[in-house]
Amino acid sequence: MTTETEKKKPAQTFRKGTVKAAIWQNEGKDGVFYSVTFSRSYKAGEDGWRNTSSFNEGDLEALADVAFQSRLFLMKTR
Repeated sequence: MTTETEKKKPAQTFRKGTVKAAIWQNEGKDGVFYSVTFSRSYKAGEDGWRNTSSFNEGDLEALADVAFQSRLFLMKTR
C-alpha cells in the first residue's frame, strides 16, 4: 500500500489563480520523458477543496499561461 509520503511528486508545478500545471518526470525504455497534467481547484462547500480537469471560459487565459510556462521548462530539460 502506498502512503501519502510515498506518492510521486511533480518535477515542477506552475500556478495561476486556481489553475495548475504539474510536470511529471518518467522513465521509459528510451530514457527520461516528461508529461504535463492540468487541473483547476474549486471549493466544494463544506467538503473543502477539490480538483477537476474541466475548465470554463474564465480559466482559459490562466491555462494558456501555465501551459506556456510548462513548455519553457521542458525546453530547458533538452
